[in-house]
Amino acid sequence: MVPERLFQISFMLSLVMLFSGCDDYDDKTSPLANQTIHGKTIHVGEGTAYSWATFDEAGNPAAVGVRFSEQAVNTLPQQDNSEGHGHMIYYEMELPQEIMQQTPFKHIVMDWNPMGHPPALYELPHFDAHFYIDLVGRAQGNRRRSERS
Repeated sequence: MVPERLFQISFMLSLVMLFSGCDDYDDKTSPLANQTIHGKTIHVGEGTAYSWATFDEAGNPAAVGVRFSEQAVNTLPQQDNSEGHGHMIYYEMELPQEIMQQTPFKHIVMDWNPMGHPPALYELPHFDAHFYIDLVGRAQGNRRRSERS
């Protein structure tokens, strides 16, 4: 059973990540300056969820997170139907295109653990958040840049 007080209004996972080494826009104003961009919306239970990214005044990524609607949180499955193979339900969310262009991050996977898992600290229902990167694409881009130098 999902503890009511953990998910009262709507569950919002806010994983803040600061990035460095992004493009410098000098005196130009970036169209992303001080914006929050949403990724594609997915269905979760009877509600929705999406990834988001916030950009600073220079248009650099400042924070990345996931937003679940209240209806999604209130209707999360309580059984995993995994027949003992993992005990979790996966929700994959593509990051906004603007984040994928400026960072190696491509998508987020939220693992819903309705039964929890060992060790004891994690035996209550909870989400695990996983941010995935594209190391191959990043390495190829770096190689192409060094070949032009």
